[in-house]
Amino acid sequence: MTHPAHRDTGVWLVLGYKGAKAALWLSLATVLGVMATTGRMDRVRGLAAALHDHLVSRWSIELAQLVVDALSPRGLRLVELGLAGDAAITLLEVWALWRGHRWGAWLVLGASALPLPLEALGLWRHPSPLRGALLLANGAVVLYLARWLRRHHRGDPDETGG
Repeated sequence: MTHPAHRDTGVWLVLGYKGAKAALWLSLATVLGVMATTGRMDRVRGLAAALHDHLVSRWSIELAQLVVDALSPRGLRLVELGLAGDAAITLLEVWALWRGHRWGAWLVLGASALPLPLEALGLWRHPSPLRGALLLANGAVVLYLARWLRRHHRGDPDETGG
């Protein structure tokens, strides 16, 4: 393992991106849970409709549509669990990458690459600059980590990214 201070800038950027994503999903799951528990289902509907209109990630749009369609207490709990589960996996990615575990970089690579085909399909069906930027950002994470892992595996002496 490499000490966190010895990570290169790219790894720090990936850590920040993944940490922000996990915080956002945990916050959203918490807000949905509190609103549903306190009987504010109309506000949940409004939030889901607003999310549907403003999200750029294809799977996030589908998630927002699920919230709109499944606003029963049971359906909403499933959405909350999905958000919390995604946040938990993302936090595992952050922790493993932070600790410098090589498998952590592979985990982040796989988790970032997996939704790329759906993101590309979403961009194809509903083109927008934000969707394009998201696809490019996730693609950049995948390409960066693939290159980093290749160099790290070879043991290049100039590689300091843990």
